[in-house]
Amino acid sequence: MNTSFLYRYLISPFKTITEFGPTYSPRLEAMIVLTLLGIAHGAQMGGHYFIVLGFLFVLLGAFFILVQTLIFDFTAQALGGQAQTVRLYYWLALSGLPLLLKLPLSLVQNASLSLNLGVVTLVFVLSCFVAGLQVFTLKTLYQISTRRALFVYFIPLIAVVGVVGILVIITTFFSVMLIKGL
Repeated sequence: MNTSFLYRYLISPFKTITEFGPTYSPRLEAMIVLTLLGIAHGAQMGGHYFIVLGFLFVLLGAFFILVQTLIFDFTAQALGGQAQTVRLYYWLALSGLPLLLKLPLSLVQNASLSLNLGVVTLVFVLSCFVAGLQVFTLKTLYQISTRRALFVYFIPLIAVVGVVGILVIITTFFSVMLIKGL
C-alpha cells in the first residue's frame, strides 16, 4: 500500500485524509516522506556532505513534527478531543509530501538567478497548502469543526508570540529603567 498510498495522497490529499485518517496510521509512508524531505534539504545545501546534512534534516524534521504533534494533541485534548498522538504524528509528517515539489524549482534556481521570486512564491503557496492539510488533518482526526481545528492550529503560535511579546515589553521596561537610573 506504500507507493499507491503516497500517490493517492499526493493526487487527492483531502479525500485520502477523510477516508483513511480516522482508522489508518501511515507509519512507513510518513517515514519515507521525512527521509525524502531531509535528503532534499541536504541536497539543496549542496557540498560534499549533503548526505550528512540530509540525515541531520531528517532528525530535525522528526523532532519538529514531534513537538508540533505534542502541542496540537495537548490543545485538542484540552478542548475535549480524544488522544490521537501517534496517528497525528504520522499524518503531520505525511503532510510535508507536497513540499517535495519545490526541489526541482530550487535546482533550476541554482542554475539561473532569475527565478528567485517564483521559487519564493511557490514555497509560500506550498507552505500554506501544507498548513491547510494540517488543519484538515486535525479536523478529521479529532472530529471537530473547522473553527476549532484552526483554533488548535493557531493557539500555540498565538501563545508563543504573546509570551515573546511580554518578554520584549518587560526587557524594554527594565532596560529603560536601568538607563534612567544610571
